[in-house]
Amino acid sequence: MKLTHSMVIALWIMGFATEGWASDAQVATVAQVEGRAQIFTRPSKKLENSAGVNEGVIASFEGEYYRVRDLKASDRVENGNVVRTFPGAKVKVIYDNGDQIYVGPGSSYRILWKNDVKATPEIRLAYGRIRGVISKEGPRKKVIIRTRSAVMGVRGTDFFISDEGQGETSVSVLRGAVEVAPTKGKPTVVETGMTAEVVTRSVEVPVRKISKEDLGEIRVASSLPVKKETQMEELKALEKKALEVTLKDIRVYQPELLKEMPQAAAGEMFVADLNSKVVDIAAIQAPSIPKKKRPGLEELKSPDGVDYYEKYFQNGGH
Repeated sequence: MKLTHSMVIALWIMGFATEGWASDAQVATVAQVEGRAQIFTRPSKKLENSAGVNEGVIASFEGEYYRVRDLKASDRVENGNVVRTFPGAKVKVIYDNGDQIYVGPGSSYRILWKNDVKATPEIRLAYGRIRGVISKEGPRKKVIIRTRSAVMGVRGTDFFISDEGQGETSVSVLRGAVEVAPTKGKPTVVETGMTAEVVTRSVEVPVRKISKEDLGEIRVASSLPVKKETQMEELKALEKKALEVTLKDIRVYQPELLKEMPQAAAGEMFVADLNSKVVDIAAIQAPSIPKKKRPGLEELKSPDGVDYYEKYFQNGGH
């Protein structure tokens, strides 16, 4: 069949619209901010001088320049953006399909993707802790997460990753599975109720049962106070979608949990409470395995007083 000029234009427009849809599906909305957090936007290889003062200060991160400002609810997290929380702060990010990312205190991650329908989005956790609740049917069903010591392929659906930027990554799976590989080693699938710890230059990935201590860390890092007061309609809709995605996931993988949460089964529970309850129930039968002490934020200061947490982000909003 011979294509007319009009048909070629129509196909070009359809392709452009499809790419736009792929991009929009990867853009998230900040649903809640507790404490101080920042967003790094407009990454550029060159230093910009023309941007207005209201667009934030300029910071350098991993060879690129960003505009940095304080993060607030309803902000959009777009391609190449960095989300950073200060000590004691937490952030909840929700995607349009209901996927969720919970960012723990003292954490930083960057989201990247190509404008291609088949492209796999990638999250780079520089340091800190994130918990993800990801639908196996959504646009992040094959999301890749990278730290300095590991590469993780998420197969679904409720997982927690911790990395202090010191060469050790911990991956716990509450529901579903995550494929974990050292940067120069073979991958291992970490399934429901298991935890893996990857050390820089390791070849194998040891896996053990998730412990009470692991679950305690998950709860502290990902629990947020429930906001019952009136919110923006957009945020209400996202919260509702997040609850639907989480409940659907639980019905597939852990339907027995809903017997202990009749309010959740009826859709009458806030998604933040539901995700915390999942951790609490798992902790009842989890073994106690004391974890190796990781350096706290105070310990990241050198003897001469240099704060490497702050130094990691040059001019990070100050």
